[in-house]
Amino acid sequence: MGIAIDSLAIRFDMPIMFLYIATLASCTFSHNLALPSKRRQVPRQDTAQLSGTKRDGHGAGKKRTAMINIIKYFFVGGVSFLVDLGVFYWLAEVNGYYYLLVNVLSFSLSTITNYLLCIFFVFQSGLKYGKRTELMLVFLVSGVSLTVNQLTLYTFVDILHLELMISKVTSVLFTFFVNYFGRKIFVFGQNR
Repeated sequence: MGIAIDSLAIRFDMPIMFLYIATLASCTFSHNLALPSKRRQVPRQDTAQLSGTKRDGHGAGKKRTAMINIIKYFFVGGVSFLVDLGVFYWLAEVNGYYYLLVNVLSFSLSTITNYLLCIFFVFQSGLKYGKRTELMLVFLVSGVSLTVNQLTLYTFVDILHLELMISKVTSVLFTFFVNYFGRKIFVFGQNR
């Protein structure tokens, strides 16, 4: 057997973790891949008028919308960060599993959470690509982010010998902007 189970609590944690993954995956696929969305598409200029910005011909409305979406993404990222950090802390710090393997699991759960929240609050889903392609691109961008996350975590823990949780928080901060701009440019293409 690959991983020894130290305590009774761990036996219950892993099924709960997989249940969480299955639930999020189910929500992702049922929401995004089943039927086309019946949301009314609001033209870009009406969005600026509804939000109270004025078009002055110099892009002020676009700048405001971009700033609002970065703030929205920051809050969505905060929720995803809590998922990432909570799972990482529980499995790596409390239960002693190898931190780089745990990081992959916690990052994946965080990515699923982030995607679901992004399509509801930050980006408009399905405009640039079909739902399946979009989901694949989200995980491709997240794969790049995971690589950056793993490399920075490894560097902080094994080379610089920093504390594990401080290293994890710092490595997540490095990947925040990689995720935002990667999703904005390559996946969604348009903000909500």
